Order: sequence, then structure tokens, then C-alpha cells
Amino acid sequence: MKLVDLFEQQVVIKDDVIIPRETTTLVGYKHKGKPIAQAKVLGNFYCSATKITSLEQGPSWVSGVFYCWNTNITSLRGAPSYVGDDFDCSGTKITSLHNIHKQIKHIGGTFYISNTVRSHILGVMFIKGLQRIELYNSNTEQKQVEKIINEHLAGNRNVHDAQEELLEAGLKEYAKL
Repeated sequence: MKLVDLFEQQVVIKDDVIIPRETTTLVGYKHKGKPIAQAKVLGNFYCSATKITSLEQGPSWVSGVFYCWNTNITSLRGAPSYVGDDFDCSGTKITSLHNIHKQIKHIGGTFYISNTVRSHILGVMFIKGLQRIELYNSNTEQKQVEKIINEHLAGNRNVHDAQEELLEAGLKEYAKL
């Protein structure tokens, strides 16, 4: 199979996708007759305030914002690898961002993270394009994590320096990849 054949097989959706509130799964979901599974969305993707518990079978690429806030998802498995603007997963049940950099390769704006995240935040340093993180409704410890990560995202993006600073602040769990 030629590379051009692979691109021709990828579903491209040329507008915003808004998942209805009563939706419980993205598996098999279609937007205007096109399946969203592994689709390239040339617009924004909204599945916020729905009843979904997983991002599995969602789009692989979103040119605009990706919003999955206020859902019952517990991980970012199945999240798009590329988001052109903000990515908002605040108000979810995600507790760890373990290996986040292996799932999400690019975020072009702010990454809004649920205050339920308690570990493995350091991987965000490897996400290309990421401008800043925001831990939604965060406590004092999380505000410190946010400050440290954002200073390094705005500076030299040295993962080792960020990790060292998190460890020195007693934030060992957050300093994990």
C-alpha cells in the first residue's frame, strides 16, 4: 500500500464536531455520516458535559480546540495526538498523566488539567507547541506544580531542570513521567 492510499483512507471532517450531551461513548459515533474514529477534524471538537467515560474511538487529529471537560473519563487514552489550540480535560476523573507525551504529541495552546491529577505531570514538557498548563480549581500544592511547569515551558523547556525543581519542592509524584 502506498502512503498516498493511507491518506485517502483517512476520514477528514471539515467543520466543528459537537457530541450531544446524552452520548455515552464515542465508539461508532458518526458526524454527518462520517465516522469520527481516527478522523482528522479541521475544526474544533467538543465532547464536554457528556456521559462518555473514554476517548477511545475519537479523532486522531484536531486543528482547533479539543474539549472533554466535565466528563467521566479516567484517562487520556484515545485522545488526539495533535491539537492545534487548547486542550481542556478539566473536571474529569483523571488522576495521572503517566506517559502523556506518548499519547499527545502537540497542543498549540493551553492544557487545562483536572485537579484530580496527582502524579506524572512532567511528561507535558515533551508536548510540542504547549504554551502553558492550568490545573483547574487547584490546591496550594498544585498551584506550585503549575507555576514550576509553566516557568519551564516559557523558558528553556529543560525537563531535567523542571524535574529537579519539582523534587526540591517535595512534589515527587508530579516529577514522574
